[in-house]
Amino acid sequence: MELQFHSRLVAYEEEKKMPYVIFAERYGRKEGRKEGRLQTLREDILDVLDARFGEVPGEIRETVAGLEEEARLKSLHRHAALAGSVEEFRGRL
Repeated sequence: MELQFHSRLVAYEEEKKMPYVIFAERYGRKEGRKEGRLQTLREDILDVLDARFGEVPGEIRETVAGLEEEARLKSLHRHAALAGSVEEFRGRL
């Protein structure tokens, strides 16, 4: 009896699954991935600066944390790797 119930339950669940993802779910996933990329870029910039110059001033950390443009963050990441000093990097912010 338990096996029969389980079989019916599995069949019912399969029947009720949505064959597509609604727009809101797709949009939410896309936005989540975008925010994840932005956050990773922010962290990478600060990691590079930390590794190259030691402790990064809070003002720079706050500015980087507030940036929302992926292209700008990518550019700053490259600059963090090439800047001669924290002050030079600050000049690009």
